[in-house]
Amino acid sequence: MSRAISDEAFLDNLEEIFLAEGFRSIKIGDLASRLKCSRRRFYEYAGGKEELFLLVCGRIFKRVQDVGWQRAHDEPDIIKKIGAYLSAGIEGAQRMSAVFQEDIGSFAGGRDLYDDHQRKRIDGLRSLVEDGIAQGVFRNLNSYLVAEITLMTVKRIRQPEFHRNSGMTFSEALAELSEFIRFGLVNDVQTADGEQPHRVSQSDPLALKIF
Repeated sequence: MSRAISDEAFLDNLEEIFLAEGFRSIKIGDLASRLKCSRRRFYEYAGGKEELFLLVCGRIFKRVQDVGWQRAHDEPDIIKKIGAYLSAGIEGAQRMSAVFQEDIGSFAGGRDLYDDHQRKRIDGLRSLVEDGIAQGVFRNLNSYLVAEITLMTVKRIRQPEFHRNSGMTFSEALAELSEFIRFGLVNDVQTADGEQPHRVSQSDPLALKIF
């Protein structure tokens, strides 16, 4: 078969298939038939189906990272900047089917790639939180703590059990987490009795009772 479409278009088509159907149940022969190409073409990109899937996933994640930073760069307001940054991940998650999520979590290479992507995204969030604290817009919380809590939460909501128990899709959970992060950080939030929130000192005996 001739090379009817460019590499970019070929990978775009393959991406749509993997996002909708994952990779474990699809054979290279089926992919070749659907994309109207030879089997040989797949092996120009990767040594096997699993490696090909990781290549496509890396492409998806890199796009989310780039779009997130571009949107953040274009937004001057720090609260909206974080919302814009996180929106790239939410939109990316909307494209991921449940079977895609299951397949990428089914083997070590997929989990490692996903974890690395989310670590990069959370490191970016941490830098934006630090900017917001420096501007006085966000409360003087520890940015590393905020980032790590967010990372652990995202890893948790990737799990099928979370979706079953919460009744939420992955993208819906990310959208609510985005709201929670941004408006939980804002400096002028007041408690129910009108008091301003404050950092808890480790020497505060009330803090010891809480934990």
